[in-house]
Amino acid sequence: MKKIVLSIIVFVNIITHLNAAILDEMKQSCDNGDFSVCFKLGVMYEDGDGVIKDDVKSVSYLSRACNGGEAFGCYGLGVRHMSGRGVKEDAKSSVHYLSKACDMGEYTSCGMLGALYSLGKGLKKDAIKGVSLYAKACEGKDAFGCLYLAKSYNLGKGIKKDKQKATIYYDKACTYGEVDGCFKLGNMYYEGKGVVQNYAKAKEYYTKTCQGKKVVGCSNLGSIYERGEGVKQDYVEAGKYYKIACSAGYATACSNLGILHEQGNGIKQDYIRARDLYTMACRGGNGEGCYNLAFLYHEGKGLKQDYVKAVASYSKSCDIGYVEACSNLGLMYVQGQGVEQSDVKAKELWKKACEGGNDIACKNYKILDKR
Repeated sequence: MKKIVLSIIVFVNIITHLNAAILDEMKQSCDNGDFSVCFKLGVMYEDGDGVIKDDVKSVSYLSRACNGGEAFGCYGLGVRHMSGRGVKEDAKSSVHYLSKACDMGEYTSCGMLGALYSLGKGLKKDAIKGVSLYAKACEGKDAFGCLYLAKSYNLGKGIKKDKQKATIYYDKACTYGEVDGCFKLGNMYYEGKGVVQNYAKAKEYYTKTCQGKKVVGCSNLGSIYERGEGVKQDYVEAGKYYKIACSAGYATACSNLGILHEQGNGIKQDYIRARDLYTMACRGGNGEGCYNLAFLYHEGKGLKQDYVKAVASYSKSCDIGYVEACSNLGLMYVQGQGVEQSDVKAKELWKKACEGGNDIACKNYKILDKR
């Protein structure tokens, strides 16, 4: 489950450095019953915005705000008790204050409370109650609530599974700013799960995902352009989106961009650049990237042939679970390329690759097994 944000998310227009007169005026307003100002003071002391950071004072002002009927103050106290910041960590107190805020119409609190019911944290686990709170949050245009209501329908947790309704609420989550909603919906349209497969729709939601800085969306957008799915095939556009994702550290995109450089698709063929991108992908834990790097060294494609380096990268790829690498590594052991010849090791690798669905490895394993 998505980690619950443990900071009070509000936008408060406060001068960075307050002079004493303004601060005293705000405190006087709070004392006179303007509880929205009490809340602002609580946030100021939490963040050290214009005042010296002080968790104790922050909690005090949030408490006054909450007791005065300011929903955000109750929300802030709920978050504080959840994290143990300035107060003793106490799940039951967190539930109390979030419930109070939710009842006042602070819908983010409803969504967070739904998550606590779904997890059984600080109260008895109740998936049905969790779903009802997600629904309330979503009705209040809370993106988190819509996202987890969609997930509940998608997985059938706390409510009857309904892919069509999941689609509706993923769309709402996306509209309200939750990028994961855009991404999930993109996947559903791309795979045709719960909806009619529609690459144009998938592209639309992957574009929103990418614009929302979730780089897997950029990578998937690159794949759509590379394959020409729902759009005119465009290697240049594919490269652009792969580069965005790769630059942000998404290893799969680095491997895909490396393939474009290796093959010269929409970009000048450059084996050295391909090697560097495959290396980045491999270091990021991408099995295909390790495999592609190994293959360059194995075949000497644009690089000096180096069986030792090929073995090292095939080994890493195989360990990650990329079975094609296990198959090729088995062949290197049979031929003694970069390693000491070993039919035993080759058989072991081909067995692993075969069990992973590689037909060539299955055939080679049977041949070796008859010797």
